[in-house]
Amino acid sequence: MAKDNAPFKYSDVEKKLKENGLGKLYLLWGEEDYLKEQFIETIMKMAFPDGDREFNFHLIDSGKELDIDAVASAVDAMPFMSDHSVVMVRDADLNSIKEGEYEQLNSVLSDLPEYCTLIFTQRPDYTLDKRLKTIKTIKKYGEEIQFSASGHEMLIKWIQRHFQAHEKTISSKTAEYLIFNSGDLMNRLLPEIEKVAAYSSQKEITNKDIDAVVTRIPEASVFLITDYISEKKKNEAAAVLSDLLSNKENEPIALLALIGNQMRRLYGAKLASENRLGRSYVEEVCGAKGWLAERLTKSAARFRLDTLRHYVSLCAEADYKMKSSSVDDSEILIELLMQICSGEIA
Repeated sequence: MAKDNAPFKYSDVEKKLKENGLGKLYLLWGEEDYLKEQFIETIMKMAFPDGDREFNFHLIDSGKELDIDAVASAVDAMPFMSDHSVVMVRDADLNSIKEGEYEQLNSVLSDLPEYCTLIFTQRPDYTLDKRLKTIKTIKKYGEEIQFSASGHEMLIKWIQRHFQAHEKTISSKTAEYLIFNSGDLMNRLLPEIEKVAAYSSQKEITNKDIDAVVTRIPEASVFLITDYISEKKKNEAAAVLSDLLSNKENEPIALLALIGNQMRRLYGAKLASENRLGRSYVEEVCGAKGWLAERLTKSAARFRLDTLRHYVSLCAEADYKMKSSSVDDSEILIELLMQICSGEIA
């Protein structure tokens, strides 16, 4: 998700590039890999309008440790039968540049030739430490761009355009449901769109099509668990949790954090309902916009306020147990679900 209040607008970034022309230095990072790669491709087309990159594109992919000598050598290489060269350094750990290395890097960055564009690009899970001298120096001589999730309205239109390419249509509300299940990153949404479009036999995409083939993000699965709990469907809730735990990428403590957050959001939505505070309160306090706020309110209505308060306490106790005991974290999570499903208040 975007960390700033204003959503990331890729159109503004691309417009600036095309209006100002190629810069000498770019630092590209952030979780939205799809837009990052699109931006790099725009740079490539501007640098090599004839499409021939063979001799003048230099990729440096040396792992975490930055090979500054290799960067300097690539930067100094004169373009061959071209006006421009591009040097791309992939996934170097810029947060770990030592003092001696910094001086060498600063020497390269401060004297980039006119014919060269140097790009540092980071993997989606990499976070820059902007306090560091290295990052400040890159920003001094070039441009740092964080590619984060796009604004909600723009993302819905993007989803609709991609379904149209498959001769399918999807309503804004159904697109929101897809975002809820798959997240708001284009690089994750794109393969899910492909799956849904291939699966659906009708022109209009429905929620059922999405439910049939989409791989849910953990946040959506946790929401489904609490929905099942509210509907007294214990076995279904347990099955969803089992699926989450079977994926080794899902750490139990991270899943507990999601469940605890969901219980707090339900509690907030229930408070809003009982005190007639309106949907705007739910959106602000619970971090749930539009369709999601409606669904959260509907789900919270099935619980009593004191029950939700109890569930929040159970999650806090489970968190303490995970951090202080030797009991297996998965067992603690399963025990928590059993306590919640029992509906008993101590």
